Amino acid sequence: MPLVQLKFAALALAYRAKVNEVDPLDVDHLLTEADNQLAHDHPIYRGITTFATQYQLAMDAAAVKACGDVLADLVETWVVPEPPDLNRKDIHG
Repeated sequence: MPLVQLKFAALALAYRAKVNEVDPLDVDHLLTEADNQLAHDHPIYRGITTFATQYQLAMDAAAVKACGDVLADLVETWVVPEPPDLNRKDIHG
């Protein structure tokens, strides 16, 4: 699975968690892909592993939704590109 596909898979899983429609096999698959593609100190890898752990411990829909909210926030931050001229003082002060 390419990295872009991993981003979308993580975001899709997070959104499904928000409506409590998560398939445990999807969680396992995403965890396996993250383990294969990301360094273990990557923030999204830690976010996916945290989501998987919290999902297994979740006792109700509110807990699953909370896990989805956190993962969605992480992935949405991850996919925002950094402006190429961010270090220019004449533009950004």
